[in-house]
Order: sequence, then structure tokens, then C-alpha cells
Amino acid sequence: MKRIEQRVIKFIKDQDIISSEDRILVALSGGPDSIFLFNFLIKFKNKYDIKIGVLHYNHLLRGEEAERDQDFCRFIASQFNVPFFLEKGDVKKFASENKLSVEEAGRILRYAALSSTAEKEGYNKIATAHNSNDNAETILLNLFKGAGLNGITGIPVKRDNIIRPILCLSKAEILDYLEASNIKYIIDSSNAENDYERNNLRNNILPLIKSKINPSVEKALLNFALINSDLNKYIGRELTKLAESSVSFGNNVLNLKKAVLKATSPLLLTSLIKYALDMHLGSDFSYPDYLAISQLIDKKVGKVAQISNKFTVLNDRDNIIIYKDNQDLEFSETKIKLGTKIDVFGKALEIIPVNNEEVIFSDNKKIEYISGDYLDDVFTVRLWQSGDKFYPVGLNKRKLVSDFLTDIKLSGFEKKIQTVILNKGNIVWVTGQRIDDNVKIDKNTKKVYKLCLH
Repeated sequence: MKRIEQRVIKFIKDQDIISSEDRILVALSGGPDSIFLFNFLIKFKNKYDIKIGVLHYNHLLRGEEAERDQDFCRFIASQFNVPFFLEKGDVKKFASENKLSVEEAGRILRYAALSSTAEKEGYNKIATAHNSNDNAETILLNLFKGAGLNGITGIPVKRDNIIRPILCLSKAEILDYLEASNIKYIIDSSNAENDYERNNLRNNILPLIKSKINPSVEKALLNFALINSDLNKYIGRELTKLAESSVSFGNNVLNLKKAVLKATSPLLLTSLIKYALDMHLGSDFSYPDYLAISQLIDKKVGKVAQISNKFTVLNDRDNIIIYKDNQDLEFSETKIKLGTKIDVFGKALEIIPVNNEEVIFSDNKKIEYISGDYLDDVFTVRLWQSGDKFYPVGLNKRKLVSDFLTDIKLSGFEKKIQTVILNKGNIVWVTGQRIDDNVKIDKNTKKVYKLCLH
């Protein structure tokens, strides 16, 4: 067995990426990397007890050359009696319509074709032929663009059902193997061009690094990526746990609980903020945005910051609230039945019956107790409206909700998302602020309801 094959076998074992009875769909372009991967899996398919199919994706970018690649891949698959699947897509048109680079558009369409074919044809894994050069390029490009830890983990060895069995090999090693084994492949002429940033890095920058700094830069960056990948997985698990207790999203509003943020170590705080933004608001944020949010936590309640020119961050009493400027609020009048809960701008509202001895008064405005003696068991929740009035407990007079909200110095956005809870058409709670005097409990109260916003 050749040394290079032994390295791939060891890599597959160490990374645990192929199992007995796997059905693997190979992304076959006809280039040296995918031809090596295909031939390796064919040679060792009995060792691994696997079934193989191949998919070729025609990007419709290179005219007759693309047709040549397509026919070559079909021929290779037929030589080994392997199922061959062909997908085509107008990459240039897709890129234009979605304002993407041609390279990114091709990647999206190619992976979509692989995924749909694998699902339709019963393949549980997809194998792509990324090598250590590809990995080095990805890491360097991400570094140059200011990526965080996730960006410098490089190309993952496995992600969902996608595996990269030859990530441990360099392009030179693959080419030497194919030449020594007299295995034919084809060359994509566009790889020699410098139009794309990755090709520029591949053809100009990496060769300079190899000649002046480290001739084994690909291997060094692969080891770097694998170490960072383990660290990133650990941090990912920690972030998931933190997010469960601190992040909520609803009606286009993102809430981050300040108590959890304050207790989070500085090492994880920025990552947690990035995690929350990426998950719920997209990934078009920068490090200064995360920093602006973290710095707002300890500032005066009511302070705001602008991030990415289109989002506002508000330091609320209990939460950091992030919302898109000039967005349409998605909150319609909603019914809530006694004993259930609903989402109100990323917070959970529930109304539950309790016994009198369970009543514990505190300064927490998010928890209130009201008399249910004369109320229905279905409440209405809606945004406050102009003209709404109620009797704020302790005030002894009726007051416009608008005036009440001004008196307690709510910010413009807090007013915008302020809801009220009604029963039988009357306001019983300006949510999270004040209950109506008519529903306060006394020594004669027989039924007590607990109102919670958390």
C-alpha cells in the first residue's frame, strides 16, 4: 500500500468520517483532487464496506470545456460501473440575481444539487475533495477579512453529512500520486486565472509564503485548524447553554438578559453576542458592533447605540434589546388562556392561577398578582392604543396609558412595543409596568392569578 494511501486511511480513522455500509455520493469535477478521491474510495470500498455514486455539476460557465468535463466524469463513472448523476445551473445568472460572486453562487448551487441528489437517491454522506491547500486558502482569506475563531477553523473535516476524506493531503502530493499511478484527470483553465480572490491567493500569495516563510504551510495550517476546531466545538457548546438562558427572539425583537451577560466571562461575552446576532438577525455585523453592545450593558438604563447603520440597541431595565430601525412590528391582538403562555417581543407572558399562600409581593414589576374573582379565563393582549385608559394601582385616578408611559420615562422604542392585557374589555395590566387598581387583591379575594413576563 502506498504511503499516501496509508495517510488518508489514518486520517479517516482518526476523524471517524466513514462507517461500514455508508452510501457516499462523491462530488466529481474531473480535476485531480476529485479524481484522486474517487479512485481512493473505489480502491478501498470493500475495506470500508461502502457504496459509491458520483455527481457532476455543470456550472455552464466555460462552454465546450464544461461539456468536456461533464463527458469525462460520465466516462470515469461508467468504467467502474458507478451510478452517475448530472446537474446543471446557470451560475452567472444566479450570482447576478442574488448579488453574489460567481464563485460563491457556484458553491451554493453545487452543494444544493449534492444535497438534493443524496436525499433523493439514498446516499447518507457526501464526499468532497478539498485538500490542505484549499484549507490553507480558506484560513488565510478568513484571517485577512478579520474572522473570529469560527473562521480560522478552516474547512471542517465533517459537517452534517458532508465529509472531506483527503483534507490531509496537499495538492502536490495528489498530483504526484496521480502521475505515478498513471491516472488521468482534467484541468479547469479558470484555475490559472487571478480574477477570483481565492485564485489570486493560490497563485501568488501562498507560493510566496512557501518560498520565504514555511514550505509546509498547508500542513501547519491544517494542524492549526484541527486544534482550533476542537476549541471551537467546546466554545460552541458553552454558547448554546448560555444562549438558552439569555437569548430570546420574537416579533422582530432580540432580547439579551443583562443578568446573564454580566455574569458571562469577557472571554465568552463577545462570542455570545455574535452568536445571538448571527442566529436571529443575520451575520452582517462587525467586531465594533459586538463591542458597542457589550459596552452598553453597564451604562445607564435607557441608553441606546446604533450598530451597522440599521439596528438600534437599547439598554432596558432587564434586557439589552436589539431591533431593526423602521421595521414593521409583527404583533397582532392575541388571546391568552389562563394557565398558558405566549411570546411577546421575545419574552414569555403567562397567566396562572395560584393559591393565596403562594402570593409573594416584591419590587419586580414583571410579576404581579391580581384578583380573578370577576374575570374571564381568557385574556386579550395587544399593543397599547391612543386613548387607552386605566386606573394605575396606588394613583387613585384614571389615567391615559400614553401619559403613564411618559411619566415612567419609557424610551420611544419601549413605548412602541408596550402591550396591555385586557379582560372583559378593560385593561388589567400595562404589561410589566403597573396593574389596574380594580384587580388588586385584598383579604376578600377568592381567586388569585399570577401574571409573569420573563
